[in-house]
Formats: sequence, structure tokens, C-alpha cells
Amino acid sequence: MKKILVIDDEKMILTNAEHILSSKYMVFTAQSAEEGMRLYEEEMPDLVLLDIRMPGMDGFDFQDALNEKYAKNIPIIFMTGDESREIEGIGLKRGAEDFIHKPFLPEVLLSRIEKSLGNLDVLRMLSEEMAMDSLTGFSNRSGIERKLRETCESETGVLMVLDLDNFHIINDRYGHSQGDQIISEFADLIRGSIRNGDDIGRLGGDKFVLFCKNMRDEMQINVIVDRLNNQLVDLTKHLLGEDMKVPLGVSVGAVFVPFQGTDYDMLYNKADKALHQIKQEGKHGYRIYTNPDLPDDKTDASVKEDMNRVTRILEEETVPHSTMLLGQESFGNVYRYMMRYMKRYQGKAYKFLVTVDVHEEMPTDAYTGLITQVEEILKKQLRNSDLMMQTKENQYFLLLPMIDEINVPGVIQRLKSAWEKTECRDLADLTFDTEVISWEELSSEAERKDPKEYIQ
Repeated sequence: MKKILVIDDEKMILTNAEHILSSKYMVFTAQSAEEGMRLYEEEMPDLVLLDIRMPGMDGFDFQDALNEKYAKNIPIIFMTGDESREIEGIGLKRGAEDFIHKPFLPEVLLSRIEKSLGNLDVLRMLSEEMAMDSLTGFSNRSGIERKLRETCESETGVLMVLDLDNFHIINDRYGHSQGDQIISEFADLIRGSIRNGDDIGRLGGDKFVLFCKNMRDEMQINVIVDRLNNQLVDLTKHLLGEDMKVPLGVSVGAVFVPFQGTDYDMLYNKADKALHQIKQEGKHGYRIYTNPDLPDDKTDASVKEDMNRVTRILEEETVPHSTMLLGQESFGNVYRYMMRYMKRYQGKAYKFLVTVDVHEEMPTDAYTGLITQVEEILKKQLRNSDLMMQTKENQYFLLLPMIDEINVPGVIQRLKSAWEKTECRDLADLTFDTEVISWEELSSEAERKDPKEYIQ
């Protein structure tokens, strides 16, 4: 049952309001602003029915004091016996939910109360939806950070920052739709690893933040992280096939609360530093933040151990056994690096623009399947060292390093032959535009065309 606080210095008004509202609401009454403030703190009502003209602190002053103390706009309906439209305008301008004149009719008072509470419920629901991440059902960044600022000040537990290892490879190799599905189902794995009452939110991309209340034992963190890593491998193989070789995993940075503080922003930075540390140490595990001035059990590691650790990280399979399909930003970075490399070491490369010319309109599903088939041909027929980027729905930009002009016709013929063997060969043609990149040209030109210019 919702709570209504009625504040008026006239006893009869309070009696009438309580009589009218008590059948539907829990009603509390006060004859002064001071008494009203005390009742508000004790009961935290859903709405305040407030007289403007009161001795001492009037209704407007009470509204200001209440909003300042709780740092939010409190739902208020003003009451007055003054017939002036000006004072009503002032009340509404100050953020009142509604305005009612005394004496009031029972049906009018009930109607105004019901309407105001209904509007507040809608606003509250919209606010909750805006604070929710649609893919996972968790709180989004703004929602979880607002919640955790309160939690860290009042609760004991552990704050953890979770990040998926090598997730970008999933998006590059299998597409963003598969990546989104993994994120969505990984969220279910997290739900199964925490308790009711723990706070969880998605910060964006493949990064999450979690607060486990009353958790003080490192072993509990170890159990959660191990379980998530094992379940994530099973999940991705179920979705992508048993031959999935991406070293996907979960890394976690953690900090105990309140032992490392109670300010969320400070605690998050500490947990994030611990996350960065486990990423450097080999991923797929957790690291608990420790004060930098305290001894660390890893400070005596030998140089050889450090070398072996870094080597293990670099030897993780991050390159697919086919031509690498990159997004625009990644491709641009590699492209610019290759230009510098060829200029310095007198290399040569070829740019290919492959366009799929469809003969006639076709259903969306058929068109998507046709383009996917072209993409697979490009991946399989080109070298592992070649790079590709999709620039339009029907167009791919390729960069083939260290290739001579005499080999270009053979590359084109190999791609055309592979296309002619498909069932879609009569539905579309593949056209090829090529352009050489040589170190002589790079040396003579200050700038080269960036591959982003091909994207429309």
C-alpha cells in the first residue's frame, strides 16, 4: 500500500484528508513542517500533500528543505485556500505534481492523488528501463555506477571488474551477431554464479562490474572465476562449433570493501588496475588489488619466468588460419603500419577492390547468403598474411603484401574459379579493381589514400 503524508496546520483538513484517503492508502498527518519532516524521515512516503500557508516554515520552504536534504525532487501536491492563479503557477513551476484548492471534494482529491501516483509509476518504470542494458538485462553503466556508489558506502564485500579475453577475435572472425549472442549468454553464466542481492552491471562491450556482498574470502573469488572460465569455453564451442580455437576466457580484477575504501570511483580504479595486471600475467584468472607499498608475492620472479610468461601470452592463437577480416579501425591501423614497413624495407603490395554485381533483386536472406559465400571464398583462397575489410554490403577491400605484378592475374583467376564452382555463380559476377603500392611511390608521396575513403 502506498504512503501519503498530509501536512496542514488545520486539524479539520487533516481529518478530512485522512478519512478520504485511508481506504486506499496508508496516511500519515502532521500539523507543522517540523513534524512533517520527522514523519517523512521515518516513513519515506510516496507522495506529500502539502499546505502552502503554514506558520513558521511555509510549504515552499518545506519543499526546498526536503529536496536539499535528500538531493532529489520529492513528489508533492500543494494545497491552498488562496484562489489566486498566480500562486498555483508558482507551485507548478517549482516542480509540484499537482495543485488542489481547499476545501476539496473527496472524488477530486482521490482523482488527483491517483493520477499523480500513476504518473510517478510510469516515470519510475521508464527510468528503470533507461538504466538497463537491453542485451544482458543487467544495469547499464550509468545505472550500476549510481547503485554501486551507495552500495560501497554501506556494504561489506568484494568489487570485481570482469573482462572477456580475446573477445575482439570473435567479432572479427564470426561477426558481431555471434559476439552479441555470446555476451547475452555469458550474462546468464554470471547470474548463475552470484547470489540474489549481489549487484551486477554491464559497463559496455565485454566489460562488467560486480559487487558480491559479505564476501571476504579469496577462495570464493577463485571458485567464481574458474567456473566462469570453464563454462565460457563450453558455451562458445556449443555456439561456434567444437573446432573453435579462439582462446576466449575471463579476467577479473578485485578489491575488498571497505578494507580498500568506500568510494566507488577509487575502488573501481583499484580493481581495474588489478584487472590490467592479470591481463599482463597471462589472462584467464583473477588478481586482487594490493597496496603498491606492500610486498608482492610476484616481485621475486626471475627475468626468465617473465620472458616465459610474455611468450605464452603471445603464443595464444589470435590469428585465424585464413585471410584476416578486420573492422575499419583495425584495418586502418594495420594498413598504415604496412605502408611504413614497405617504405622502409622497399616492399610492394597490391590493393584489390572486389565487388559483387548481382544480376537481379533477390530476397534479403538469399542476398545475405550470397555475400557470405563470397566472403568465405576470399578467406579460403587468399593467404593467411593477406588482409580484408568489408566496405559496402557488396564490396571488399583487400591488401595483399609482398606480391609481384606477375602473380596478380593468377590471384584473380583463382578467385573467379572458386566462384564458378558455387551454386550462386549465375546470380552475380565478381569484378576486380587492382592498384599497386610500391616503396618508390610511398617515398615520393607525402600521404597515401587511407582505406577509410573506400567506405561509403
